[in-house]
Amino acid sequence: MGKGKDEGSHLVGGVILIVLGLIFFGDELNLTPDWNVGRLWPLILITIGVVRFVVPHRDGSRGGGAWLVFVGAIFMLHNYNLMSLHRSWPLFVVAAGVSILFSARAAARRRLDEPMGDHHDR
Repeated sequence: MGKGKDEGSHLVGGVILIVLGLIFFGDELNLTPDWNVGRLWPLILITIGVVRFVVPHRDGSRGGGAWLVFVGAIFMLHNYNLMSLHRSWPLFVVAAGVSILFSARAAARRRLDEPMGDHHDR
């Protein structure tokens, strides 16, 4: 049942690695536009986070993806001098609060979806 989702996540992950490898290789050969790949590395975190969020785990959860996108975005903002890392710590407090709210909401939704009196595993 969950096998298709695993195959899909492997496919997406493989394609992402191939594309990233080709970009880095092109940069080594000076074939890419005038990108500063050193500044773009947070896109790896953002991409992995988006994939983890889009492709749910076997239990239907999408945990971890939003945090990777968030951390990648913070590093991107820092790399392009839009926000320094040492001033971004309050955003981690806000993100933790948002995470708690979403996990509580998801837990409440699971309780509502669970059939009454059906508390066994199988």
